[in-house]
Amino acid sequence: MLFGFGFAIMMDRIGARGGNGTAVYLRRLAVLLAIGVAHASLLWMGDIVNAYALMGFLLLLTRRWSDGWLLTVGVILTGLLPSGIMAWYQITGDGGPPGFVAMMEAGAARLEPLVLNGDDYFAFVATSFRGAFLEFFTEPLALSYFGWILGRFMIGSWIYRQGWLQAPGRHLKGFAVVAATLIPVGLLLQMTRPIMRSLELEPMT
Repeated sequence: MLFGFGFAIMMDRIGARGGNGTAVYLRRLAVLLAIGVAHASLLWMGDIVNAYALMGFLLLLTRRWSDGWLLTVGVILTGLLPSGIMAWYQITGDGGPPGFVAMMEAGAARLEPLVLNGDDYFAFVATSFRGAFLEFFTEPLALSYFGWILGRFMIGSWIYRQGWLQAPGRHLKGFAVVAATLIPVGLLLQMTRPIMRSLELEPMT
C-alpha cells in the first residue's frame, strides 16, 4: 500500500512543480524492473521487485479513476481475486496439492544441485529464469499474485487521496470503521490458517 501511496505523492508533488511526473515515474519503474529481473534470474527466483514494477505500470492507468472505482477494484483484486483463484484450484483439483505446488517443488529440485554444487552458474541462471517467469506466469496463481499486489497499490493511492495519513485527526471515524471491519477479518484468517495449511492453500497474507 505504501507503494501506491508514494506513487500518488510523487505525481502530485512533481505536477505541482510543473514537471512531468509520468516520465519520472516510468523511468523509475524501468530501473526497478531491470533490477527485479536481474535479481530473479541471477540470484534468487523469489524476487518480488519485478512484479512490483510490472504492476506499477498498470497503476499508472488508474491515475484518473474516481475514488470509488479505485477503492472498489482495489479491494476486489486484493481479497476476492486471490480467494477465487484458490477456490478454483481446490474445486478443479483431484484432492491432492494444487498444480502450482508440484511446479514449485520441481523447480526447487532442479535448482538444489546447482546451488549446492555451484559448478554451473549459467545453468542456474537459465533454471531460475524458467521458474521465475516462463513457468510461473503461465499458472493461474500468477493472476492472483499480480492482482494482490496491484490491488494494494490502488488502496494505497486511494488512502492518499482521502488524506488519511496527511491529516489523521480528521479521519478518526474512518480509522474506527476500518479497525472494526479488518481486525475481525484478520483474526478469522488466523483461525483458518491451520486448515489452509492442511490443504496446502495457505493464503498470501
